[in-house]
Amino acid sequence: MYPQTRYAQSHGGDVAYQVIGEGPVDLLYCGGLLSHLELVWDYPEAERYLMRMAAFARVILMDRRGVGISEALPSGALPSLDDWSDDLLAVLDDVGSTQAAIFVERDAAALGMTLAARHPERVRALVLGNATACLLADQDFPDGLPAEAVDQLIAMIHADWGTDELSGRALPSRREGDQRFAQKAARFQRSAATPATAAAQSAYFARCDLRELLPQVHCPTLIVHHRDYAVLSPAHAHYLRDHLPNAELLMLDGGDAFFLYQGGDAVLRRVESFLTGRAHQLQRDRVLQTVLFVDIVRSTETASELGDAEWRNRLDNFHAIVEQELERHGARLVDVSGDGVFATLSGPTPGIACARAVRDAVRQIDLDVRAGLHCGECEVSDDAVRGLTVHIGARIAAEAAPGEVWVSRTVRDLVVGSGLIFRHRGPKRLKGVPGVWRLFRVEEDAE
Repeated sequence: MYPQTRYAQSHGGDVAYQVIGEGPVDLLYCGGLLSHLELVWDYPEAERYLMRMAAFARVILMDRRGVGISEALPSGALPSLDDWSDDLLAVLDDVGSTQAAIFVERDAAALGMTLAARHPERVRALVLGNATACLLADQDFPDGLPAEAVDQLIAMIHADWGTDELSGRALPSRREGDQRFAQKAARFQRSAATPATAAAQSAYFARCDLRELLPQVHCPTLIVHHRDYAVLSPAHAHYLRDHLPNAELLMLDGGDAFFLYQGGDAVLRRVESFLTGRAHQLQRDRVLQTVLFVDIVRSTETASELGDAEWRNRLDNFHAIVEQELERHGARLVDVSGDGVFATLSGPTPGIACARAVRDAVRQIDLDVRAGLHCGECEVSDDAVRGLTVHIGARIAAEAAPGEVWVSRTVRDLVVGSGLIFRHRGPKRLKGVPGVWRLFRVEEDAE
């Protein structure tokens, strides 16, 4: 279920926000230009990231005016930093928050720092992600970007906004091998803003200089920064640390513009400790899970026969069908490769039903799949599912013939009385798994 979207009023415009979690600390999160409060919940990684945040705070999510589902701004009329930072204040007022921590990333960092300087009584702490006080280089800050490079950056944003190419630049960790994700990310860009809006706002923030404001930001500040972020070198984070009165820095490996795909758990552990004074212990619970693996049969040969463009289209349709069936059967999508899917479910019966539904549905787009299921204890952390059970499930899927759903003896034994019928496929040695395993095929006359 998606969080309810509400609206606050700021300078005559509507500012969209949502509230999740009931923690002891209010945490206002604003991601900047690339934000859309409702579409973000369609991304499993984003949902896990935000719900992890909500485990230690009452999280207030927002789109500033001119972005996402908040009020559009008149063409060529962008607010001052003071007025734009009032969007944050309006949302805090609307939810009844008298004092909050502010987590702002990239261009939104300028709004967070402005608010903290103007209204220190309302900001208990500040978290700045991949941020800068001044993008442009000058005599006092030679590590910034030359004006020509900034102009080229803005031109590139205008030309490539809403394309797979820009998505790859923003998220290099996801650049290779996942065309469907790149297309979804491009759609997200187009939903957040038009190319002209994105370029205009990027140019606006690129020319903001907050260096003289930094001494007025007295609240505790945590700076988190990706070491290889192409737009802002580590020097920008070091400058903030050295010129904010009460700042600390967490430098992370990686080059993504966002933290939710790269280093997100490390960021949120540090944010929790920073805001609450207690360190989050990464939960590595051992939980009984049904694991489901679905793989496309003859994917390499089919891709070669169809050609790149048609194969990408076919693969997009495959992933859309799989995601729909996973949601319908209450499955959690854990991982997606180009031609396969790994998901978990609460029990084996819905797992088998889901596998068969996926198999039948993708036949409509001339694809054949094989599926495998196993049930056992998994190590479930905030961002992953691991353990021998996972390896066994993957190997069972690899043994299945095209169009077949295979299960372990454990799964078969757990669904006794369900009406499902199985055929023994003989003892098998699974690659990388000790012992001999009795595997079973789900029979079609169980329909």
